[in-house]
Amino acid sequence: WGHDNSTQKMVREVKRRIEEQTSLQCWFDVEGGINPGEDHMQKMEQGVSRCEVVVVFMSDKYVKSGNCRREFARACETEKYIIPVLVPVLYEESRDSKDLESESGWKGDKEGEDWWKRIAELEKETSEAANKVKVDWKFLASFSKPLKIQAKREQQEQEQKEKNHDGLHVSGLEALVAAVQARVYRGGVVFHEVEHP
Repeated sequence: WGHDNSTQKMVREVKRRIEEQTSLQCWFDVEGGINPGEDHMQKMEQGVSRCEVVVVFMSDKYVKSGNCRREFARACETEKYIIPVLVPVLYEESRDSKDLESESGWKGDKEGEDWWKRIAELEKETSEAANKVKVDWKFLASFSKPLKIQAKREQQEQEQKEKNHDGLHVSGLEALVAAVQARVYRGGVVFHEVEHP
């Protein structure tokens, strides 16, 4: 999922921050959401059905993935509140091989209201098998503008110092944590202190 599993690393960090700063529990398929031998589709459907909010990490690869398309379709079917997050592109021409360029991030418009319309272009490049999973992407227009997070690779030396950090620095998560909290606790007042280093 992304070059060097960069998207999974970002999602792990988001999950950690949401759980640390709120009383919420996050479901994440690769972190205990689905165990070996379990029915992947059934567990994904249960995970989405039981949640209050679905945070969708939009990347070109997400749109082209059959499993991600199923997850999004299930969120729409069950009328979940969706918070789209645009995954930053981490491809570095000087560092990565050219064939990895397609593995990273959302390469489309990040500012406009119609940012999601680029998906029609991506669907032309999507495999026939993935395209069998029909998705109504215009559903994204019903929700808030996508949030943007920033991520950059840390240097090898720093990576060794913080082994559990996965060599990726993720920032800009405050707005995402606040959006999740606001949606889950809508109608009530919740005070949380955010510590700044």
